Amino acid sequence: MLAFPLANRCGGAHFPFEPHLDMEGGNVVAPSLLRPATEFPYHVERPLITQAVLEEECPRLAPNRLSLRTCAANSLRCSPARAHSFLFTLLPVLKWLPKYQIRECLLGDVISGFSTAVLNIPQGMAYALLAGLPPIFGLYSSFYPPLVYFIFGTSRHVSLGTMAVVSVMVGVVVEHKVPGGEIPFQLNDSTNATFEDDYARVPAAAALACMSGLIQLVFGLLRFGFLVAYLSEPLVRAYTTAAAMVVVVSQLKFVFGVNMPRFSGPLAIVYLLEALLDRLDDSNMYTILIFVVCVLVLIGGKVLEEHFCQCLPTPIPWELLVVILATTISSFLQIKETKNVKVVGEIPNGLRSPVVPSTSLMGSLLVDAIAIAIVSFSLTASIGKMFALKYGDQIDGNQELLAIGLSNTVGSFFETFPISCSMSRSMLQDNTGGKTQVASLVSAIIVMVVIICIGDLFENLPRTVLAAIVLVNLKGMFIQFRDVPRLWRVNRVDLAVWTVTFIATLLLGLDMGLAVAVVFALLTILLRTQLTKYSLLGQISDTNLYQDVEEYPEAQEIHGVKIFQTNSSLYFANSDNFLKALVHKTGVDARKLITCSKRAEAKRKRKEARRAGSSPGMNVLQNGLNTNHSEEGNVTEIGHVPIPLDVPAEETYELSAAAVEDLDDSQRAQLIQAIVLDLSSVGFIDTVGVSLLQGIFQEYNEVGVLVCVAACRSSVLLSLEQAGFFESVSKSLLFLSIHDAVLYVQNVFQDTTLDNITSNTSVAVRL
Repeated sequence: MLAFPLANRCGGAHFPFEPHLDMEGGNVVAPSLLRPATEFPYHVERPLITQAVLEEECPRLAPNRLSLRTCAANSLRCSPARAHSFLFTLLPVLKWLPKYQIRECLLGDVISGFSTAVLNIPQGMAYALLAGLPPIFGLYSSFYPPLVYFIFGTSRHVSLGTMAVVSVMVGVVVEHKVPGGEIPFQLNDSTNATFEDDYARVPAAAALACMSGLIQLVFGLLRFGFLVAYLSEPLVRAYTTAAAMVVVVSQLKFVFGVNMPRFSGPLAIVYLLEALLDRLDDSNMYTILIFVVCVLVLIGGKVLEEHFCQCLPTPIPWELLVVILATTISSFLQIKETKNVKVVGEIPNGLRSPVVPSTSLMGSLLVDAIAIAIVSFSLTASIGKMFALKYGDQIDGNQELLAIGLSNTVGSFFETFPISCSMSRSMLQDNTGGKTQVASLVSAIIVMVVIICIGDLFENLPRTVLAAIVLVNLKGMFIQFRDVPRLWRVNRVDLAVWTVTFIATLLLGLDMGLAVAVVFALLTILLRTQLTKYSLLGQISDTNLYQDVEEYPEAQEIHGVKIFQTNSSLYFANSDNFLKALVHKTGVDARKLITCSKRAEAKRKRKEARRAGSSPGMNVLQNGLNTNHSEEGNVTEIGHVPIPLDVPAEETYELSAAAVEDLDDSQRAQLIQAIVLDLSSVGFIDTVGVSLLQGIFQEYNEVGVLVCVAACRSSVLLSLEQAGFFESVSKSLLFLSIHDAVLYVQNVFQDTTLDNITSNTSVAVRL
């Protein structure tokens, strides 16, 4: 405890009831039963506290820094408790499955799992087409990865499997590795040729899944889960919106029933649209008609479901109904043979034997795998965090990386392609009563039954039906265009990130667009530090509160004191801006004043040397930095307004107007006694920032201005200590609050009179 006399009184501090928060329209409002906050004044009496006094009365513990050897030894030390903790962290299923409440959760999980599987089956086949693969591999990707995530995942509500954005990224990559039309065993039938093309891309997709999974595993082992923080919400939403546009364009060939090559790289979407326009004359009207009918049924069904959702026990599986109906009509009318409508083709029943992914392809897939790994994890983590906030769960980002990485890696041995979390399936799983990953397990089992028993029943399903399912399920991503007007009102920098991400992804491709988006987002962070707001603070009358004088007209500057505030950390990138803003806001350029003083002193010495008839060269060099007092008025020329002396010369620096005649008006600083640097918003400081502060203290001290620091954080204080800052600056000039510093300055200069300053008089500044 501080050994200071302290009085703290809070009027009306006794509450006759428990305080609580009221909710109004989803917003937290002031408690209705409590009196306004202004009716609870407080009063504190204590002496001024500097950092030196605080550490004397309350010694601060030194940081516990362990050597690298000690850290390695601690990390490798094993005990039953550490082994138990490691096992339960690595296998989260061991935490919640033994505590699984069958009566409360099982029925909801089973219903939710069945409902999710009903959506998962058509989505899996549709998204496989996005990836340029046979539809059956979409079902494989909807079966194996959820089983792995069930064991290693930390989120209880996400639905892992195929996802539109990741699928189209996979499609671009595998098409680049195995372009259509270059298969050595092309057949005469166009449908069969496309079918063979798709199967030839399977090894590349599996290798890509393995590579992206390994990258996620490495990131997880290195505890790189924090990297997702650099993918801001505007960036992710703009990226998925642009990816949705790419998905739409890529599905147009199934909508119009034409054969089109895939394009990759910059302007691929432009080339794809150009190729489509060239082939519009070959469009199949029956394919377009089937697509339009399916879209109308899906949209109309979902609209009706939204209006009557309270009357329905479970959501209606419109996608599955459309798939069953379209398959039945296609088989009955034989539209593949009679109307030349492209269908899914052969879907073999049963599970495929494990195959080791092609290692020869992995090296060339590294860059694409990194992009897919990051996007896959960021989408899963963002959706997982949404449900964690809703239900109060804990999501471990590093464990999520391991879980998704293992899901991709293990799945690649069964020829799956990279997967992620689907927002539509996760929302369906949650809305239908799913409470744990048991729902995902039930969904995977149902998908397995379809693969083994009834997969071949979907062979006559028109591909345009799957395209309709894909495009209708992109509705949520297109709604994200509403972000543009909202960000225009809220934050223009975030709008710039959104716009650049969208345009770059659309024009440069999903991989290069993501890289450009991340770099631009990081540049905006750097730009914000360069455009830091610097303020002069004033005191709210009769309080210890200090606010920006430009924002609060009632805030009045303290006479003779400039309180300078920065709202950013102080490091090499913005140190120059900090100094420029300090000079601009306070009106005192210490460096120029010192330079003018040196010039004036050198000029005076040259005149004296000429009068004495001696060479002034060495005298000027030796004495140029010395402070000499003239016999008339004992005044030193420093290059500022005149300050008369009323204290001993050794305790005072004086400022004379004689040396500032050559300066611009903007450089003629107003008279101040002290500058208080408010560092409350400075989160860290590097060596350049420390050197800058040392220079500020030294230079302003030379021109007679006292510099103090207020509200310095402990992390910044530690950096100052390690850099040797306090070897030249006393901790007595560091104060715990702005008000402490202001009161100290006022007490130091209480005998100073500033009201009668003229060009021919001077007033003392006591240091």
